[in-house]
Amino acid sequence: METKASYIGLLTAVFMCINTPNDLQALELSDGSYETFQDGGEGILKIFDGKAVLQVEGDACGGRVTGKLTSSIDGDLSFSQSIGEDHCTLVLRGTETGAIKIMPGQSCSNFHGATCSFYGVLKQQTMAQH
Repeated sequence: METKASYIGLLTAVFMCINTPNDLQALELSDGSYETFQDGGEGILKIFDGKAVLQVEGDACGGRVTGKLTSSIDGDLSFSQSIGEDHCTLVLRGTETGAIKIMPGQSCSNFHGATCSFYGVLKQQTMAQH
C-alpha cells in the first residue's frame, strides 16, 4: 500500500508541474526578417523554408550563421553551422515577458569578430516574407 501511495503522490506532482500556468509555450516564428540587437552590433534574423540565417554587424566586426531550423522538446528553436572543425549552434528562446533571446553555443566566437556577439534579442519583424 505504501508503494502505491508513493506512485500516486509522484504522478500528482508531475501533473501539477506540467500544468503550471507559468510554463512557456513552444516558440513559433513565421517566415520573414526580424531586426535584432546583438552585443556589439545589430543584426537581421531571416527565417524561410525551415531555415534560419542570423547576420550581425558592428563597427569593427561581422558574422553569419545559417542552418536548418529545428525545435526542441523544451520549446526552443535552434540552428547550426559548421565550417571546418568550427561548429556554432544558436538557440532562440522565449522568455516569460514575451521577448525572444538569441543564445549562442560556446564555439561560436570564430563565426564573428572580437567585438561582436551572436548573443542578443529579437526587436521586431521587419517584413512578412523572405
